[in-house]
Amino acid sequence: MVYQYVIIMAKSFNYISLSSVSIPKGVFDYVELANKIVYKYPSDKFYWIGTGDIPKGLDGRNVCFTGFLNEKEKKRMLTKSNTIFLNCSHFEGFSVPIAEACLLKVPVLCYKLPELYATYGPHINYVNCYNSNEFFKCLELLRKNFVIYKEKAVLARRFVIENYSAHKFTSKFMNSLEVLNERRIK
Repeated sequence: MVYQYVIIMAKSFNYISLSSVSIPKGVFDYVELANKIVYKYPSDKFYWIGTGDIPKGLDGRNVCFTGFLNEKEKKRMLTKSNTIFLNCSHFEGFSVPIAEACLLKVPVLCYKLPELYATYGPHINYVNCYNSNEFFKCLELLRKNFVIYKEKAVLARRFVIENYSAHKFTSKFMNSLEVLNERRIK
């Protein structure tokens, strides 16, 4: 009799957040989320890149508050394998960190703020309500189906390049100036 042993090794994931420590940026949601992640998935790591004081209540296991990082260090962190970018902000405009994550083909999960949906549409992943428990459920789904969401991140990169590159932004800005100038002349 021959026995075949199959060992399935669970991937460990890195979760990255680029945010200052402030209430509108969802500081309490980040703390709850980081603690849930490291409790349920002890081999995973949560990195918080941002400015401000280390928030109270963060479990020290596998949670790293890096503070400010230069662009090269930030890119190194975002390009680690099995990385998911998290944004728990309750108030956001364009969100340059989300665009940076998209450009590096990192799956993004954030609250479905009207501004973010207007900017990124279906190209990133959203949580419909402002609740850290729901956020964690969506994160688990993303984690479980990481390959599918990684493919979506490749499309998100293309979307950001096509719509928000320096050339595209300059072109849109110049068109807006022309329209304003035409209105002024009339």
